[in-house]
Amino acid sequence: MSTENVFGGNITAQDIDCDNITVVATIDVDSLQVATAIVTPQITAFFATTPGQNGNNFTNGATAGVAGATGGAGGAVISSAGNGGNGTAGNGGNGGGYDINGGAGAQGTLGGIGGAVTADAGNGGNGTAGNGGTGGLARLVAGAGGNAPAGAFTGGAGGTAQLTAGTGGGSGVANVGGAGGNVTVTAGAGGTGLTTGGVGGNVTVTAGNAGAAGNIAGGNVNLVPGTANGTGQPGAVNVNGAFASPIAGSQSIDTGGTINVPINGFNAFVATSTAANKTGVILAAGTRAGQTINIINTSANSITFAAAPGGRVADGVAAVIPALRAMVFTWDGSNLWYRQGA
Repeated sequence: MSTENVFGGNITAQDIDCDNITVVATIDVDSLQVATAIVTPQITAFFATTPGQNGNNFTNGATAGVAGATGGAGGAVISSAGNGGNGTAGNGGNGGGYDINGGAGAQGTLGGIGGAVTADAGNGGNGTAGNGGTGGLARLVAGAGGNAPAGAFTGGAGGTAQLTAGTGGGSGVANVGGAGGNVTVTAGAGGTGLTTGGVGGNVTVTAGNAGAAGNIAGGNVNLVPGTANGTGQPGAVNVNGAFASPIAGSQSIDTGGTINVPINGFNAFVATSTAANKTGVILAAGTRAGQTINIINTSANSITFAAAPGGRVADGVAAVIPALRAMVFTWDGSNLWYRQGA
């Protein structure tokens, strides 16, 4: 039997291994190019009108705890990248990366939405005759820096944990660029009780403490609004609520005494040591340019500062805090405080 194929040449029975269905006919390349030119538009038209098949889902879930007098804990899902190997005579190996990436949205008349990456801690269980269970902990923790041996070496820096919203689309082609994504950190609401509701959760942002040795600064907490373009307004730091600063115990001040700058917060409560007005008072040096403090005179006597530069207040003896009043000062970063107001 002989069958002519679409590329020219014949496929004969001797050319076909019926056990393995292997075609060994010779293909005329010129005829193949022609056949491709005929078939390609038909394939293109097919995919242009036929919806693509959805990709398969991959589910990897732990099993639920079994019911009982005391319910069993749900199974954990543990997936860890490999640790780096120790170096016996050189550098240690890097730890393996662990990437969780949502799929990119595909191109189309309207671009597809990028796939979401969701990490949800489990809800606490309901209590049938006691307290409800605490909700599961969700953590994003960067790796600690590695230790260094004794000598002129420095320990490794701690890893950075980044939470960055997506950039708005546009690439200079769209008339209006897309808005940048938001980063929202929201504490949990207090629960509704029959008589008393639960307290709302706190949002705490804490910079790292300095290491225990030497005179090293602690980390900063930076709130940096976005810059503007053209005549647009730059972003602002909005505080929608009361702004509070820690209150330390009141300092007792005598004539020629020194008012210490508060370490935590900006309020410094000060009282005179005796029932008399105090003069020649010195204000301790600030720690950084632009630092602001609020000195609150809680006594029934006035406080007058010493002449500059010894008293560290720019207008010296003209700076007087009357009884039961307050005065705000700003440090110039060099050697003087400047008071607010006349």
